[in-house]
Amino acid sequence: MRSVLLTVPALIGLLLSTGCPSEAPDPGDPTPDWGFVSATLAANCSPCHTSNPGQPGSDPMGALDDADMAYDLLVSHPASETSGALNRVEPGDSANSYLIHKLRGTHADVGGSGSQMPEGGPYLDEAIITAIAEWIDAGASEVLGDDDDDTTGDDDDTTGDDDDTGDDDDSGDDDDSGDDDDAPTFSDVYSTILSLNCGCHSGGSHSTGFFMDGSAATAYGNLVGVPAFELGSMDRIEPGDADNSYLVNKIQGTAGTVGGTDTQMPLGGPFLSQTQIDLIRAWVAGGAVE
Repeated sequence: MRSVLLTVPALIGLLLSTGCPSEAPDPGDPTPDWGFVSATLAANCSPCHTSNPGQPGSDPMGALDDADMAYDLLVSHPASETSGALNRVEPGDSANSYLIHKLRGTHADVGGSGSQMPEGGPYLDEAIITAIAEWIDAGASEVLGDDDDDTTGDDDDTTGDDDDTGDDDDSGDDDDSGDDDDAPTFSDVYSTILSLNCGCHSGGSHSTGFFMDGSAATAYGNLVGVPAFELGSMDRIEPGDADNSYLVNKIQGTAGTVGGTDTQMPLGGPFLSQTQIDLIRAWVAGGAVE
């Protein structure tokens, strides 16, 4: 996940669950960062672990819909269900991180209690859990991937350059290609938001013509540069122009102001958090890269 504000926190209502599977990083990708983890939790755990007062009860893990607060509530924080014997996240040690056991349903084996999470399912794919475990084993850093600051990943003592290619201008472009690597990709958007929150469009067809069929490639092909069914004068995604992308207006609830229908998506809610919307906007503004 590239450095996008948020990180995705609550990337992501910590997992506004629709029963759709999450998507793990591709093999060979860098170790998942806090952006990926927070977005995943946001998309799947927020219905209960929200900053809404009174949720949840005995184990005060509210505010998972806020990336900064979520990090503080998880990392090196004792798990109440183990009476403090395990931390929710133990940096460098996923095997002794209670969060991993709760996600896998092995919490009773380490002295925990309660149900596997997310409670009642759908549960996270093992690939997603493994990705979270990799983040923990790598130190559970709050720093987002590709953060260039002379202390992590900087090979020549010049900020903004991680590859000795001569780009030392702090612009975040480390490959001399002229593109800014910090913009999120469609993989980020699909795996942490669309696949989790757009269940009505997850099959092989839809009355609007926007369907994903369980595939990021299919979703991308039906979104980018494709006229919106409800407003043919505007593309669902107009690369580089979030304000004139119909999908952005639909999730913001502003489609009626641009000539479309004013039904906000996801239909009937829960609607996306501002963090999630900002991630999609950043992806579009960055060129809607696949």
